[in-house]
Amino acid sequence: MSNHRDMSFAEAEKAGYVAIGPDGIANVDRLDLFHDRIQKHKKSQLTIVSFTDEGDPIFLDLKFDGQDIHYERDNTWDKFGGNHKGIEATTCSSFNKRPSNEISNRTEYVLSDCSADIGFSFPDREEYLLFFLDEITETEAEDAVIKYVNKPITIISVTKKENQYEVKWELEGTCESGIDYIDIYTGKSTNAVRTMC
Repeated sequence: MSNHRDMSFAEAEKAGYVAIGPDGIANVDRLDLFHDRIQKHKKSQLTIVSFTDEGDPIFLDLKFDGQDIHYERDNTWDKFGGNHKGIEATTCSSFNKRPSNEISNRTEYVLSDCSADIGFSFPDREEYLLFFLDEITETEAEDAVIKYVNKPITIISVTKKENQYEVKWELEGTCESGIDYIDIYTGKSTNAVRTMC
């Protein structure tokens, strides 16, 4: 599966890979798409690129053939990977999305029921933690909208709907108002509606 090269976060994002690192996260919606396709027994594949603090990419390739998930980890480009650099692979039968047991507001994506141990993240459970997402709080969503609007607004309500916050606001002293939709994982605006008198 692996045909990777040293790449930047921006290149990984542009290639459509799920990416995480010091520069943020990108294309996280593909995790749920991959999960949904597995639940429906539809062939699919996914590449996750995890960047080290130094910016080196580590590639996690998953290919679902309709029955099994072929998992390959490639840390060839990790300059601080030590003596264990290269490509390792195993086959797993479960890909799960679940809330974390240890940290609230965290969603974990894990592989389990695997044929080989190539460095389990949770050895006691024999699982690989592929990715985790921390949700931003309502207050952080409000702060993001205040920053985007960049005017003296009053927040009317914040409602969580699926993977985003719906933040309703009005501009103080006018009849201008709006609704901004903030991604619960990235804190970025996904859509905005403005109403003027």
